[in-house]
Amino acid sequence: MAKQVIADRRELLLPAWNGSPEMPNPPTRVNQMGETVVGVPVGFPARVVELAVVSIEDRGVAADYRPDVLVRDQEGELLVEIRVSHRVDPLKQRRVQADGRRMLEIDLSALPVEGLDLAGVERAVLYGQNNRHWISYPAATEAWRASWTDLQSMVAAMDRGIAAGQREQQQRDAPVRARLRAMHAHDLERLASLAAPEAQAARLAEFAARDAPVLEEALSQLPAALHSAVLCPHGGDWAYSTLPELWKASVVVERILPMHRGSTVSRPELARWVRETFGVPAPLWRLYEAQKRSNALAAAQGWRPHAWFLTDEENASIPDPEGAVAGLLARLAGERVLRALRGRPGIYVRT
Repeated sequence: MAKQVIADRRELLLPAWNGSPEMPNPPTRVNQMGETVVGVPVGFPARVVELAVVSIEDRGVAADYRPDVLVRDQEGELLVEIRVSHRVDPLKQRRVQADGRRMLEIDLSALPVEGLDLAGVERAVLYGQNNRHWISYPAATEAWRASWTDLQSMVAAMDRGIAAGQREQQQRDAPVRARLRAMHAHDLERLASLAAPEAQAARLAEFAARDAPVLEEALSQLPAALHSAVLCPHGGDWAYSTLPELWKASVVVERILPMHRGSTVSRPELARWVRETFGVPAPLWRLYEAQKRSNALAAAQGWRPHAWFLTDEENASIPDPEGAVAGLLARLAGERVLRALRGRPGIYVRT
């Protein structure tokens, strides 16, 4: 019935070409600054076309993808598939695309079989807004590739400009970088020795020999359900001058559990208490503070601090003591001991 409707009425709504997952319209690309650059969209809007020729199941088309209807409009040949139960399979789609033919699929699978009238079929077949899509549209894909090529050239030019600007900025920043690094030269030497795996292992062994009895007492006061929160490691744990399990158990036993329900605690306040109680080696704390000053906005939002004048390796080696406290608070929130207050980063309420 659908084929006959097309043959009788000799007009058809062609959908807009809106791209595909492989060809997003408009095309986009990310430059070296991490910015998304948008290309020129390809414009093939929906339109109703008159059909000069209509041939049902034309045998002149390749046998491996003979369409339900072959028509001709102002652009030339158009293959039309009517979907009732099976959609056009990927192999057929690739063959049609490889041959450079236009193909359109009209999906009638949602039409009810019972009570179907000719007027309803005509509306769905000829003018349905949401039941048709392009299987192959060579002119559109060719226009998209041209837009993509232009976009690539534009982003490449942007990247060259960005790289040149970065080189110039690095040259201007070099004296400042050297001066700032010189201010922290001694602390960076201490960082290299403290952050070495063998040095960290030696520190932990020293703390274990000194603090084991205190840790055992603290763990005995800790509810069993919270042991996992205390024992879960964080990359910044080693900043403090004691066993990680001890300072975490002390936070829970001395600061969190005694809180009244509904009272609040802040991450900065708790981190300050941990540092004052257990200590952080001065070189590590000075470098951490330098990171925070270098990018105060990111640090205030809870992001890992990063100093522009240090190398990536140096920045990664500096422990984040406040981040370690934040990790403990998040785990306590997961155990429903605390609840993070929405809209107030770093503030928790006792539940």
